[in-house]
Amino acid sequence: MRSERSWFNPTLFRKNLTRFWPVWGLYLTIWLFVLPITLVLDNYTADRFACRYVLESVQEIGLPMAVVFALLAAVAVWSYLCNHRSVYMMHTLAIRREGLFLTNFLSGMAFMVGPNIIVFVLTLLAELLSGAVDVGALLVWLVSVSLMELFFFCFATFCAMFTGHILGLPGFYAILNGLAAGLVVLIDFTLSSFVFGYSGVDGLYRVAEWLTPAWKMGDRLEVRREMVNGEYLDSTAWLAGTGYIFVYAALGLILAGLALALYRHRHMERVGDVVTVTWMRPVFQYGVAFCSALAFGTLLYEIFRGTLPDGAWTLLVFMLLCGAVGYFVARMLLEKSFRVFGYWKGCVPFLAVLVLLTAAVEMDVTGYERYVPQESEVAKIQISSLYTRPHDEAEYLGMADVTDPEIIRAVLDLHQTTVANRDFLENEANTGGWNFGEETVAGYYIQNRMYSGFSVTYTLTDGKTVAREYNNALLIDAADLEDPASLTYKMDALVNLPQVVEKAYGLSDEKAEDVIGMSLSNYFVDEGNYLGVRDVEVSKDAYEKVLNALAADFAEGNIGRRYLLDTAERMENCFVNDLEIVFYRERETLGQKVQPYEYYYTSYVAPASIESPRGVVTERITVTLQTSSRHTLAALNELGVLEEPVNLLTQAQNAQAEGKWETSGMDWNNIDLREFAWDILGE
Repeated sequence: MRSERSWFNPTLFRKNLTRFWPVWGLYLTIWLFVLPITLVLDNYTADRFACRYVLESVQEIGLPMAVVFALLAAVAVWSYLCNHRSVYMMHTLAIRREGLFLTNFLSGMAFMVGPNIIVFVLTLLAELLSGAVDVGALLVWLVSVSLMELFFFCFATFCAMFTGHILGLPGFYAILNGLAAGLVVLIDFTLSSFVFGYSGVDGLYRVAEWLTPAWKMGDRLEVRREMVNGEYLDSTAWLAGTGYIFVYAALGLILAGLALALYRHRHMERVGDVVTVTWMRPVFQYGVAFCSALAFGTLLYEIFRGTLPDGAWTLLVFMLLCGAVGYFVARMLLEKSFRVFGYWKGCVPFLAVLVLLTAAVEMDVTGYERYVPQESEVAKIQISSLYTRPHDEAEYLGMADVTDPEIIRAVLDLHQTTVANRDFLENEANTGGWNFGEETVAGYYIQNRMYSGFSVTYTLTDGKTVAREYNNALLIDAADLEDPASLTYKMDALVNLPQVVEKAYGLSDEKAEDVIGMSLSNYFVDEGNYLGVRDVEVSKDAYEKVLNALAADFAEGNIGRRYLLDTAERMENCFVNDLEIVFYRERETLGQKVQPYEYYYTSYVAPASIESPRGVVTERITVTLQTSSRHTLAALNELGVLEEPVNLLTQAQNAQAEGKWETSGMDWNNIDLREFAWDILGE
C-alpha cells in the first residue's frame, strides 16, 4: 500500500518541544520574573504597573529578548541541517520537505509564543489579585512581543537556509542584523574624511535604519502618556510605533516564504559548508573582502595616521591589504582548505575596483566638491556651525529658512571662494597648527590664524536640497581681513551683515513686558581683593529703557560686531562683561496652556499673570557689551548700574590683570581690578 507524505508531523513537533526545553524554559523564566513575579513582590501602583510598566517592557525587554531567543530557537530546530547523519535521516522520513519546514518552523515559534500566553494569563491573574487590571495593555504586550519574535525567527530561518555549518547561522544572523548600519557608518566616515564638503546622505541612514530592524523598532517604539494639569498619567499610557512591528512581521512572512523555496531546492550533501547556495558563494566572498577592506583598512589607517601621510592614497594601501586578506579568508571558509592562493585571479579585479573608486573620489569625477548652486536656483538657505566671537548669544551663528537675497548672495560668495581654495585647504593648510598667535606690546595675546568652518543647506527652487559641511576645514588669517577676494574677508563680511547680526541675537521682536530678569556680569573688588564675578541686577522699571538703548546700538552697528579671531580690535573692543536678559515664554501642550517646571537658573520674579513661579519657562539671551555700544553704556550709567564697585573690563584689560596675577604668585590679594578698568584706562 502506498504511504502518503504528510505536511505536518505531530511527533516531530512534540520531540522538538521536549528536546529543546531549555530554550523555552529559560525564556519563560525570564518573563515570569519580569511581569507577574515583579507585580507580586514590588510595590507598584496599579496604574503604573498594569499600563505603563507592561508597555515599557515591550521595548526595553521584549525587543532584545526577541532578537536573542529567535536565534536560539532557530539554531535548535534547524541544527539537523548541519549534521550529516541527522540531515539524511530526517529526509528519509515520510514527511514532505514542506512538512519538515512547517513542523520545525511552528516548533521554533512555539518556544516563544507558548510562554507568552502563559505569562499573559499569570500576569492577568496577578493583576486581578492586586487590583491593577489593564487587559488592553497586556494584549498589546502579547501581540507586539509575539510579532517581533515572528519577524526575527523568520529572519533567522532565512539565514539558516544559506548555511550548513553550525556556526554559520548565528554568524550570518548577527552580521546581517547590523551590516547595513555598519556599512553606512564606515562609508560616511570615509567620505567625510576625504570628500571636501561632504555632509552625509540622510537617505542612506534611513535605508540603513530600515535594514536594521532592531534599530528601527527600538527607535520608533515609545510609551507615551497624556498630561493633565501638568502631570503625566500612567493610566493613559499607550505604545506608539506598533505599526512598524506589523510591517516587519509581514516582511518576516515573506522571508519565511523565501526560506521555504530555498529549503525545497537545498543540496543536502553540502552539510558543513559555510554557504550552501551556489549563487551566494561569490556574493559571500566579495562581500567579506569589501567589508574587510573598509572596516579593517579604516582601522589601520586611524592607528597609523600620526606616523604616515594623511590622505585617501594612504587609506587605499591599507584597504588593498585588508581586502586581499578578507578575500582569501572567505575563500578558505568556502573551500574548507588553506590552499586557496591559486584563486588570486579573482582577487585582482576586486582590488582594481578599490583603486578606481579611490581615484574617482580624489579626482572628484562627479563634481560634488566643486558644485555651488547658482543664485537663481536657490529658494532659501540654512547655515550653521559658524563660530565667532565674542562668546554670547551669537557665538555659534545659525540661521534657518533664510530668503534674504543679500544673505544668500554672501553665503554663495563664501561657498564659491571656499571651493576655489579647495586644494590649498585640503593640502597646504593642514601642515599648520590649530591656533597661531603672538603677544602684543601691551602684554596680551592675539590670534593671527586658526581653523574655522560652516555648514550650509540650500533648498533649490525645484524642491531639492544641497548640503555641504566645512567644519574645521577653513584657514582664517588675520592678514586677509583687508583682502576683498580672500576667504577670511568674505566670511567676516557675512557674519557682520546687519540682518545676520539681528537674526543671531533675536532681540528685534522682544518686548519689555516679557522680561522677567536682567543683569550685568561684574568683576567684583572689595577693599583691594578680587571676589569673583557678581551679577548686578537691573531694576524692573528700567527694562524698557535698556532694551531701547540696545535696539539703538544694534541699529547703528555699535554693538554685535562679530570677530573670527581674537584680534587686537576684538580684545580692545569687547568687554568681559555680559548683559543677560531673561524672557518669559508660555508653553502649550495638547492644546491647553500648562505650567511646566521652571528652567531658569536664578530666582527672577515671574510676571503677575503667573500664579506660581513653578510654571515659568524662560529663554536667556546674553549680549556682550562693547566699548562702542554708547547708548547701552549711557543707559546703564544713568540707571546707576555702573556705579562703584562695578568694573567694566575689556578682554585686553582683563588679560593684563591676569598677567599681573601670574607674576604675583597667582594671588588676587592686593590686585585691584580698578587699576585696569575701562572707565579709567578707556578714557
